[in-house]
Order: sequence, then C-alpha cells, then structure tokens
Amino acid sequence: MTQRSPASAATRAMRDGVVDAAGGPIIFDYVQARGPEGVRFDVWYCGEHLCELAKTVQGAALRRYAAPARAAYLAVGEIDGARAAPAAIDLPELPAMVAHAERFIGEPLATKRRRDASADVIESAIVYPAFLRVPDERMDEVCRWYDEEHLPMLMDCPQWAMARRFRIAPGQGLDWTHVALHYLSDIRALQSPQRDAARKTPWRDALIAEGWFAPEYRVCYRARDF
Repeated sequence: MTQRSPASAATRAMRDGVVDAAGGPIIFDYVQARGPEGVRFDVWYCGEHLCELAKTVQGAALRRYAAPARAAYLAVGEIDGARAAPAAIDLPELPAMVAHAERFIGEPLATKRRRDASADVIESAIVYPAFLRVPDERMDEVCRWYDEEHLPMLMDCPQWAMARRFRIAPGQGLDWTHVALHYLSDIRALQSPQRDAARKTPWRDALIAEGWFAPEYRVCYRARDF
C-alpha cells in the first residue's frame, strides 16, 4: 500500500511568498580544529588549505564562513553552470590539528527564495547547513515536504531569505546523502515562531517516526577577510 503524506501545514500565502531560483553544483569544504590550536590552525587554513582549494576548484567563486561554536571553517565553491561538475573532489592530507573534515560535490535539487529577497541574497550573513541521510525510496517524499511545506513555512520569517538543496554526489565517503543550505540575514531567525511552527507539523512528525530522519545542523557566519 502506498503511504499517504499528511496534508501540508503551509498556507497558500506562505507558498506564494516563495519562488524558484536557479542554482548550480557546489563544492562544500568543511574543516574543524582539534582542541585550542588558535592562530596555528588559522595560519594553516588560510595560508595553505584555502590556497590549495582555490587551485583545485579552478576559479570557482568561493564564499567563506566560520563556525565559532565548532572551531570550524566552511568554504562553498560555486561551479560555473557552463562546465560539468567533477565526479569527486579529494581532500588533501590533513595535519593532526584537524579533528574533522568534509569535502564533496553537491548536485543541485532545487533553490527556493523569498519572493521579496534582494538580488544579492547569496551574500547573506549566515549560512545554515542541514544534513540528512535520505533512503533512495524516500527522496521524492522529502523533496515534496521541503517544497510544499517546510520552506514556505520557514520563509514566512522575514530573515529566512533562501534555501538551496543538494544531493551529495555518491562516492564521496560520507554517510550524508542530502544537504540544504539555508541563507539567513539574522541569527534570530533560528528562534522565530515561524521556525518553531515548521518543526511541529504532522508531516515532519511522520518523517521523524520513520527513524532515518535525523537532521544535523550547523551555524556558519560569513567571513570576508580571509
């Protein structure tokens, strides 16, 4: 028997406030320090790791972020839609002061933004990745939940500007299958009533009840000076 999805809790006005936008593949590069390495880690990351990444992505635009609560840095490379994304992108050998690192190709699924978001929404102050392990047979359902309910409800918050969803290309050595990059203009969006409502719906509860739906979230702040 086909499992029926709960009715979306998003209103017509919420859905009308969200529009589709173009989006291409990305390179996601995340590095977390081990312990209080301080300046030594910063010198290595900015002076070596970022330089090597820039060479590897061959001129792709890199937007860089810091995650202070995790002692981590994130770089998101935008792959020009005119050229094919590589099948994979390897991490170099990393020093012992790196506790955790991830690098992968994100294949675009969809991009949604607030209808009134500015043209430079991709330059938002905060990017908020949400990772999921989605079984192949549930991917269509998750995409529908994002598009029909979750993102319209989140973007009813004025500070929730855009979300870009990606399938993590296979063969990257990661358990994650899917990542959504949420773009926020203000950290208070994460404590907004709109976010609270989007996390308490029958549809989301039904996904959680299946056991595999357990997102991991990270908060990263735009860093323009390194």
